[in-house]
Amino acid sequence: MKIDSAYYFYNLAKDDYKKMGDSLGIAQSLINMGIIQTNRGDFYGGIETSLEAEKYLRNDNDINVKANLARNFNNMAIASSFLYNYNDAIKFYQNTLKYTKDKNDRAVYYNNIGKVLTNMKEYTKAKYYLELSLNTTSNTMDYARALSNLSAAKYLSDKNDDPLKDYLRALDIRYRSKNITEMNSSYATLSDYYSDKDIDSAKLYAEKMYSTSKQIKNPEDQLQALQKLINLDKNNYLKYFNTFQNINDSVIIARGKAKNQFALIKSDIDKTESKNIELQAKNLEAENKLLYRNMIVASLLLTLIIGVIWYTKRKKDFKKKKNSK
Repeated sequence: MKIDSAYYFYNLAKDDYKKMGDSLGIAQSLINMGIIQTNRGDFYGGIETSLEAEKYLRNDNDINVKANLARNFNNMAIASSFLYNYNDAIKFYQNTLKYTKDKNDRAVYYNNIGKVLTNMKEYTKAKYYLELSLNTTSNTMDYARALSNLSAAKYLSDKNDDPLKDYLRALDIRYRSKNITEMNSSYATLSDYYSDKDIDSAKLYAEKMYSTSKQIKNPEDQLQALQKLINLDKNNYLKYFNTFQNINDSVIIARGKAKNQFALIKSDIDKTESKNIELQAKNLEAENKLLYRNMIVASLLLTLIIGVIWYTKRKKDFKKKKNSK
């Protein structure tokens, strides 16, 4: 199913759940819509939809509500990170932890908080959360991610703490798992590490990142790899710059289209719902008119029947009196 189709049907489902008064169903539909928006680059829209979903998740003692609150806050945290609203991202991730008991899920959120804190240059706090993640998870990919991020935070806070061994270890774990997306993350980290030490190695990892990001059709990773190559490969600077511009324009256009598409889907559903309400109102008005007319007819018939009964009884009484004389 296409993502836009999924969004459309979640929106329909949300309206059906509203008619049934199912608040959890409404919330789940909105959460899925918000996640789709965030994944398509409509970050403000994703946060807005998630905030709407939160209104329907009031009973936070319910296990299903807790699980959905965690998903919802996680979506807002991811969207906020993309918008560089790091304080909001931290706040949302902390709320996610409040509603998450699963050990591996908590490890993912610890890692994400540590990554955001690293971006904020709060390395001491970042290391605390990344160590928590590393020591909590039993998932191989999550371990590799936390290991790489923790090594980066240590290195950024102390240049004497060489992270290369851990970077290569994380890459090896990802390579053996054949997880290309995660391998891309290692290529980016290693390219940055070598950028002021060995230009050829930095360029090699940037080229690997660009190649694999094309393979998995990830335009954001392609842009990141091209940015590195623009700075590292002066001989091919113009070629990489032109490619970067073309992809960047496509990403901007795609995000704009997605944002408009989501708005239109909501608008179309709202218009349809409005027309249905208007039609229902007209039908109700017609039904009321028919009921009123039928009541008048029934009232007239009742009056006529009562009149006939009264007249017949009066006639009988009159005849009785006449015969008795």
